[in-house]
Amino acid sequence: MKTELTCAIARDLMPSYADGLTSGDSNRALEAHLAVCPDCAARLAAMRGEAAPAGAETAPQIDYLKKVRRRGRLTVWLAAICVALAALFCALFLRAQPISPDALASYTLTVEGRTVSFSGALAEGAGAFRGVQLHEEDGVLTLTVRASAARLFSGDEFSVSCTADDEIRQVRMDDRILWEDGMTITRTASRAYAAKTPYMGDISADHRVAAALGVSERFGPFTNSLQTGAEPYGWRIILQNEIPPEDVETAVRRMRADACVMLALIGNLGEITWEYPTAQGAAEITVTVADASALAGRDIKTCAQSAKALQTLLWTLGWTAEN
Repeated sequence: MKTELTCAIARDLMPSYADGLTSGDSNRALEAHLAVCPDCAARLAAMRGEAAPAGAETAPQIDYLKKVRRRGRLTVWLAAICVALAALFCALFLRAQPISPDALASYTLTVEGRTVSFSGALAEGAGAFRGVQLHEEDGVLTLTVRASAARLFSGDEFSVSCTADDEIRQVRMDDRILWEDGMTITRTASRAYAAKTPYMGDISADHRVAAALGVSERFGPFTNSLQTGAEPYGWRIILQNEIPPEDVETAVRRMRADACVMLALIGNLGEITWEYPTAQGAAEITVTVADASALAGRDIKTCAQSAKALQTLLWTLGWTAEN
């Protein structure tokens, strides 16, 4: 009798073998097969309720465990990716960052004794309001407004109120002074005071002063030249857009007012010349320190010693109460 069995035949014999119903020849043939086939030996052990021989996993069992391990690894990777994406979303869109005063569309600040009330709205694109941090030191209260890119459950409007520990002499936001010694500082005055510079030879600093006052918005593009060879040091502003005849008087009045503020903010600037085109040709006006002092009613070089002093100058020159 041929004793080499196939797995199929061996598995057909296993139930009878387990019950002791097979012949001696069948037993010997099956046992010889089991000795060299771990899978069949495992099946027989399972029928008898015995532990499977070491290394005798069946093909279906092996495939199943591989699938389980693959699924487990995939689950871990998916979970890691989800956590990373959530962290990135929070960092980019939910994390609150300080914003500048320019990111506020409007605001109202009142100071009564030691109580400060601050409300307003963020400008479009500035994100969602997340809170206001307050820091008090030596009578100066600094407000830090925080916003995040994603709005979700918060909007762009805010309102906070606090009571300081000591008397308040100044309220700031970032590098801007919003209130000083009983006077509210308007947006223009606050921005202009932050641009104050001691030297007119720094053209970038000069341009920051002009930008704070809105020169380009008012008169259009301009070029300029500096006279730094000898005092009085001068700044020539050359406007590019022609001024219509009916607007010349108003424009010149505004040039004089702007020149006064620039002379107050730029420490060693001695005079400003405006050159502008009209229908009749090029024209110009020059405003000196003496001219500006006469318009301000006091030494123009003292008119930017504080934000309050600068605000007073703006009122004197006819600036409106914008915020």
